[in-house]
Amino acid sequence: MDYIELLEKYMQGLTTPEEEKALLDWIQHDGDARSTISAFYEKRWKETPDTGVSAELQYKMLMNIKQNICQHEIENQSAAGRKIVWMNVMKYAAAILATMVVSVFSAYYFYSSESDVKNFVVYADKGQRSNLVLPDGTKVWLNSDSKLEYDNTYGVKERKIRLTGEAYFEVAKDKEHRFLVSTGLMDVEALGTAFNVQSYPNEDEITTTLLEGKVKISTPGQEAILLPNQQACFGKSSNGLSVIEVENAKYSNSWTKGEFAFNGATLEEIAKELSRMYNMEIKFDSDEIKEYNFSGVIKNNSLTNVLEIISLTSPVVYEVVNDSIILDKQK
Repeated sequence: MDYIELLEKYMQGLTTPEEEKALLDWIQHDGDARSTISAFYEKRWKETPDTGVSAELQYKMLMNIKQNICQHEIENQSAAGRKIVWMNVMKYAAAILATMVVSVFSAYYFYSSESDVKNFVVYADKGQRSNLVLPDGTKVWLNSDSKLEYDNTYGVKERKIRLTGEAYFEVAKDKEHRFLVSTGLMDVEALGTAFNVQSYPNEDEITTTLLEGKVKISTPGQEAILLPNQQACFGKSSNGLSVIEVENAKYSNSWTKGEFAFNGATLEEIAKELSRMYNMEIKFDSDEIKEYNFSGVIKNNSLTNVLEIISLTSPVVYEVVNDSIILDKQK
């Protein structure tokens, strides 16, 4: 069976249920699937004419993969088991997307006929995470609900990328070409280092946490140099930049290892993070519990596990209602 041809057909939404099952089984169980897909699309990328694939079509292809995978699994579960099985569906979809989408989706590019600049974009939708290697060897882990962009001038004069959301970087050393992450309001410059950047549009604060090396932080009218175990915080509303010492900087990228870490975070902050990670709405029936503080590291960061630990260590109860979670104070 030609799985690449089947994959092409699947991404266009033309496969039969039997073909979908065969393709998903191959991706999940064949250890060579990732390298086969990667090699094929790398070759195609090099041979693709400049007309390229439109950004709209690429995004539709990505959404088609995600929706078809989730729907395929959900339809095979009984209604009684869906609340628990929902987590397994997302894990299964995430595993397939981590293998397939980064290799496939990032191999395509956005192209404008009015310019020679080709723009590469990688998405990690809500409930998903992605990882990739940039042309210079820099490793990037992209967290849920995030987007990373760069173009084909990357590495010519400098190595510049644009980030919306959260990402962890292990930067390849290259003293001749600075590495720059731009979030719009905060620029992070590095030569060879490891750091985490969080910049979600709906959050007031942009943070950069340094694990190794040295980075330069630039915000409107302000600059700072970060050393290991320091964090830069920029308030969008206050337009203020501050640098603080962090006791456990290593926890800033715990999400890349499948862990969930928080240090003095409020339940409201944790709920926002969980909502992004699992693409599930979280509501509060009690405003009081929003300010409860939590610290710790959860190795198995499944949604059920996190909620169970929160309920066991505090007077908080939770209930799963359809696609939402309700948090309330224990009576």
